Amino acid sequence: MGEFERAKVEMLRAEEIDPEYVLTKLSLAEVNVRLADWPEALRYGRATLAGDGQVTFFPVDYDAVHYGAELICGQAAQALEQWAEAEEAYRRAAGVPVTQRSEALGNLSNMFKVMDRREEALAVLDEALVIDPDNAQHRFNKGVWFLEARDLDRAEALFAAAVESQPDFALALLNLGYIAKTRGVFDQAETHYRRAMACDGEGVEARANLGHLYLDLGRFVDAAVLFEEVRTRKPGLVDIELGLLVTRAQGNEGALELLQEIAAAFPELQREPGDTRTVVEAARTAERLGLVLLKRNQIKCAELALWAAVLLDGNLIEARRVLSEVLYAEGSFWKAVAQLEAVLLVFPTDAAAFKRLGDCYKQLGVDEAARLCYAKSQQAS
Repeated sequence: MGEFERAKVEMLRAEEIDPEYVLTKLSLAEVNVRLADWPEALRYGRATLAGDGQVTFFPVDYDAVHYGAELICGQAAQALEQWAEAEEAYRRAAGVPVTQRSEALGNLSNMFKVMDRREEALAVLDEALVIDPDNAQHRFNKGVWFLEARDLDRAEALFAAAVESQPDFALALLNLGYIAKTRGVFDQAETHYRRAMACDGEGVEARANLGHLYLDLGRFVDAAVLFEEVRTRKPGLVDIELGLLVTRAQGNEGALELLQEIAAAFPELQREPGDTRTVVEAARTAERLGLVLLKRNQIKCAELALWAAVLLDGNLIEARRVLSEVLYAEGSFWKAVAQLEAVLLVFPTDAAAFKRLGDCYKQLGVDEAARLCYAKSQQAS
């Protein structure tokens, strides 16, 4: 029996002694939330509200009791998908004169997002910020809303404001790092990720993000150090294992053994005896793994597996073709250009490669190069 189960047993005994005591009801509501027993949490939350104002032997902050019970009713009703009751409870909680009342609106906003009522979710966050304008969590949640809407400027401003209110807000720093990386401001991204690491010394997310940034920048040694640290803290993360594989493939040391470990976790991967015994065989196995990951729709992981494949064996032209398509879909146009140019060195009249190369240059704003590639594609087809 766990801690909360034991606590519930003791509270039920207290309830038998005094079934009407309001603090026992609230405590039972709270412990049932901890146990995710939502029907019971809702029942005791309602019972607490029904007994609100009860005279006790010592002073009770009934505003706090009222707020806590309403919040629990909202959480429980939401978990039970009783949306209307949840919304009403959150609204009532936000009307109770306690310091933290804006947090009920934060819950309501999150519920609206789950229900795909995005505009209402944003409006409720604005209400919450009127009540508590410096609340870091509300600023962060609003930033996430704009990030999902691809409005990077407003998202960045809100994440920065969240960090201003709470300097150790690691998730806000991670998102600032992501925005900086997306814009190509890599030194700023590195700064944000390092600050996030400092906020969460044993965490893995900031290390993972910084490792992938270093990988994208070709800083393979730095990336490998971080990926190893993440593996130690949280083994089995596929993107980390594959990122480390890329660093080892680039350095031509330890890649085959690591690929053998990674491949064993994919039962649908067609294996052959000794398929990681030599560099050439390992490259083909990494290529097949990339295709498996594409079928799983794990696009970033597929990119890493295919990248490792072409690092191990630069003659895998089909792997380069597939990798160029993945990179193009991700918006990594210069990286796609490098792969397509490698294809065209081997097949200088490949019409499809010239066309995709033209598409890359067009996206990059290099219009003359794009026109030249399209013309060569027409000539070759």
